[in-house]
This record gives sequence, C-alpha cells and structure tokens, in this order.
Amino acid sequence: GWQRAIPARALVAQLVGYGKMFQDKSFIDPMMNSTEAFTLPQEVKTASLQLYDMLCMHLHELEGNLSSLLKNQPSLLLPVGFVCPSRVAFECNVDCAPLLYRYPDEQEQYKELFRKIGVRPNFSRFDYLSALKQMSEAFPNQQLDSDMMGLAKNLALEASRSDQDGRNFGEVFLPDADSFMRPASQLVYDDAPWLSSTMNDVLFVHHDICNEAAQSLGLKSVRKLLISGQLNLKDLPCPSPSTIGSNLRDFES
Repeated sequence: GWQRAIPARALVAQLVGYGKMFQDKSFIDPMMNSTEAFTLPQEVKTASLQLYDMLCMHLHELEGNLSSLLKNQPSLLLPVGFVCPSRVAFECNVDCAPLLYRYPDEQEQYKELFRKIGVRPNFSRFDYLSALKQMSEAFPNQQLDSDMMGLAKNLALEASRSDQDGRNFGEVFLPDADSFMRPASQLVYDDAPWLSSTMNDVLFVHHDICNEAAQSLGLKSVRKLLISGQLNLKDLPCPSPSTIGSNLRDFES
C-alpha cells in the first residue's frame, strides 16, 4: 500500500491547508499603513515544493473543481506567504504588491502547473482598476503616503497601457493632486497649465498620473471643460503680464 500514488485531490487538500495557515499577511492598513513581517517555516516551504512536484505529475487531473479550488485559494508560495494564483501574472512591468504580484523566477519549473490553475500571462485593465478600487476602500478620506502613492501611480499607469477585456468596470478611482483617492469622474487632468493655476473649483488628478494615462482612463481635460462650456473662460482672471512673459519664454525655449 505504501507504493500507491497519492491522489491529486489529497495533494490539493494538503496544499490548500498550508495556504490557509501561511497565507499572504501583507495588507494595506488604513491606520498603520504597514506590512506584517512574515517568516515561513523551512519545513513548510520544503513540503510545499514537494507538493508542487507531485501535482506536476497530475496535471491532466487538475480540471474543474480541483483547478478552481487552487485558483481561488492561497496556493502559490511567494516570499510574503501563499497567495491566490488569480492575483499573480507571469509578466508585470512594475511593482504592484501587495495587491498584484509577478510570478517568482525561482519557481520557473512550476510554470505549467500554475498556468493550469489560474496564473495569467498578464494582468488586464480590469485587474489594475480593481486594485485601485481596493485602495480607495482601504483609505477613505485619507491621504496616501509616498509608498501608497507610488502603488497607485503604478496601478494607474499599467491600467492605462493595458487592453480592455470587455468587462464593464464602472467607476474608476485615482489619486487627486493632494493624494486622496477619488472617483475619476470628479477629476480633471491639466492640459492647459497657463490657465489651471487660476482655477479654484477644479479637482486635478495627481501630477504623477501623466495626461496620456489620464485620458486613457476617461478623465476630462481643462480644455474639454472650456470647450464644452462646463468651465466659463470669462470667469477666469486674466494672467499678469509677468506670467504671460514667463510662459512665452518657456514656449520659446
């Protein structure tokens, strides 16, 4: 009986058990804004890699419920702990942790296994926008610090570069000029800096979000507001001669 192969279902159950015990403990904490330290016992890491080796021999059995179970449970081992394969992609150009992760190079031999259970080639725009929404929920009416602002910037830029996958996401959330997460429908990007400094009732997207990215994500521009009549040009104060001169010199240079 000792030579009998362990059924795939038993291997999956063991891996899911480890995942629940040692899942990713990193999180966005609205109060402390910190990440919990994590140390995985060496014996758990060793056992997990052995489980991966055995599951690689059962790839043909990882269909239906077994595949879905691993995809939606913390079963992929990263330095921060076990994470759901659905939060991991083989390619990710920027650091989006702790919301999205790039597949670890040191587990190259298990790529086929995790491709089977939910790790995708790339994240979609929907993934990045969902992560931004998570940030808005984690930091309601709270100013992002530099680390979280960097995360929001990375997510926004990657979302703007990613193809839409057909899903209707709904409201998009982005950081404003003061690093508060807001619905993008409330924000404007600045394509007329010679006018924007005189505007008092306009919420601008954060300067780290470039105009191209903001436009791709559906934000309106200062110029569009002016053209559509949503912003009345006659209500804007006339810039001083020194400001006009400075802008002209900048233009000529």
